[in-house]
Amino acid sequence: MPRGYGRIGQFRPFFAWGTWLFSILYTYMTTKETKTNNLTIVRNVAYSQIKKMKKNIKEIVEVDKDLLDIIDINMKNAINKIIHDYNFKKINQ
Repeated sequence: MPRGYGRIGQFRPFFAWGTWLFSILYTYMTTKETKTNNLTIVRNVAYSQIKKMKKNIKEIVEVDKDLLDIIDINMKNAINKIIHDYNFKKINQ
């Protein structure tokens, strides 16, 4: 297990915070009027967590900059896909 795993503000594997994002999506989705604003809030919160994770990965694991950029892009793409799939599911209900 990586050093610092489980402490607040420390590195957590990508799969460990996936359920966290879904709980935020569920909590913020209350009415149709606030849907767009709430998804923006969720995206911004997730991006800030990715930024913290990127910093921790850089400090703890000391990976190559190119690999770190690829990890960053892929995590942001995953967040955007989750939000897109959520919107698609809600529209087609």
